Amino acid sequence: MFFNNDPIGQNAPYFEYAGSPRTTQLCIDAFIRYLNSNDSITLMSILSCNHCHALMLTFGESDRLAFIRSGFTSEYPGEGSKGLAKVFRLAQFFNIQIREFNVNEDWLKKVNYGQVSQADVQGLDQYRSKEPTACYDYLDALPFKYDDVKGIFNLFKEIIPYSIIDPAISDLLEKFKLNPGETLSNGYKRLEQHLQEKFKTNSFGTRIFEMFLSTEKTNNNIWHDNPSNGICKARYDLFKACFEGFRNERAHNEYVNNEDTLFELILLNYLFKITKFLNKRAEKQGA
Repeated sequence: MFFNNDPIGQNAPYFEYAGSPRTTQLCIDAFIRYLNSNDSITLMSILSCNHCHALMLTFGESDRLAFIRSGFTSEYPGEGSKGLAKVFRLAQFFNIQIREFNVNEDWLKKVNYGQVSQADVQGLDQYRSKEPTACYDYLDALPFKYDDVKGIFNLFKEIIPYSIIDPAISDLLEKFKLNPGETLSNGYKRLEQHLQEKFKTNSFGTRIFEMFLSTEKTNNNIWHDNPSNGICKARYDLFKACFEGFRNERAHNEYVNNEDTLFELILLNYLFKITKFLNKRAEKQGA
C-alpha cells in the first residue's frame, strides 16, 4: 500500500522474510526461530503452488507478517516433504491455526524475492482457500510422520536464555559455547567467592552452606523474604546438592560429561538469583 502522506515510507508494512527456496533446513530453522520469539504465532498460512510451499506467519493482532520462502515441497519423498511435515506437526503442537492458499507462480516468486506488497496480502482471499480439515488430510498424505513429541522437540537447538541470566555471571557466557566446562567451573568459583565475601569467611565449598545456610545452625533471618523453615532447608539442600553433584565433579575429575551443560548453567544461574535474598543480617551472622 502506498501512502500519499508518507514520503519516506514510515507506514510501510511490517513484512519479514526468512529461509531459502533452495534449502529446506533453513526454512525449518526460520520457523523454529519464530516459535522461540516473544511474539506468539497465531496463524500459519501455507502458500502452495505446483507442490512447492511457502509460509506466511501471523502474530496475533499485530500487523507484523513473516514469510518463509518456498523450501518446502510435497508429492514426492525428500527433504522438502520432511520439512513440511515437521512444521505442520510443530504448528499442531503449539495450537497454531493452519490454512492454505493455492497461489500462482507470481505470488510465490514475490515471496522468494522479498517483494510481497500490502495489496498482495489484501488480495490473497481471491485464491481458493482449502478448508482446515483438508490441510490435515494433506499432512496425513505426506510420506513422513512426526507423531513423537520428543522427536518434535529435538528439532529445537539449545539456546542460552539471556533474559534470565544473572548479571553476576553474564560476562562468563562469551566462552560458554566454546568451553562450557571451564565456564561452569569459573561460575562455581565466583559463587563461592561471593558467599565468602557475604559471610566474611575463609571456608569453602559445602562447608559454607553447612555453617551459614543449614537450618540447624541458622534461621530464616538471613533471608530478607522471610521464608518458612521448610524453604530455608530446601535452599540449603539445593546449594549443597549442586556443589556435591556438579561442582565437585568438575573440580576433581579431568573428564566430565558435558551433555547437559545448559541445564547446569541454568541451575548455577538460579543459585546466584537465590543469593539476592540474603540480607545484611547474613553478613552480621557470618562475622
